[in-house]
Amino acid sequence: MQSVVAQTFQEEAGRVIAILFASIRDLELVEDAVQDAFVRLQAAGDVTSPEGFLIRTTTRLCIDRPRADRRRKG
Repeated sequence: MQSVVAQTFQEEAGRVIAILFASIRDLELVEDAVQDAFVRLQAAGDVTSPEGFLIRTTTRLCIDRPRADRRRKG
């Protein structure tokens, strides 16, 4: 039997990537953030809205990652 997170990943990953790619325009960044968000979803335990969690977490990761890269370089 497939876990809830695995099933959610299959159902939602493409949609979350499409939503974020439309505004971010960096496919590699978005795909990496979606993978990270699913790991966080699995660790989070009881989440009432997996889709909302994924979109919110992925958006934050996409915003924060370039900031962190600039801090490391500068």
